[in-house]
Amino acid sequence: MDYFNQVASVEWSRISKLLFDQGLLAEMDRAVLEIYCVAYSRWIEAEKKLKTDGLTIETTNGNVTAHPLVGIANQAMDLMQKILIEFGMATHER
Repeated sequence: MDYFNQVASVEWSRISKLLFDQGLLAEMDRAVLEIYCVAYSRWIEAEKKLKTDGLTIETTNGNVTAHPLVGIANQAMDLMQKILIEFGMATHER
């Protein structure tokens, strides 16, 4: 997967082994697992940036609002959870 960055590649190795060892991974799951790994990488990247930037930003008008990366991180987490539920690795409750 040449479009994977390092974080996605490492997560692919980790989670595919876990899923395979538990008998939860089939060839037809490859695309959805790739999506999970990209979302995982996006979440990690957003969280690292938020750690240095903070959760809020000041707009050009001087207002304080949520950092756009908060939404990106939340969307990635939601997608990851949905995929993990499909693999039976997470619960529906949050």
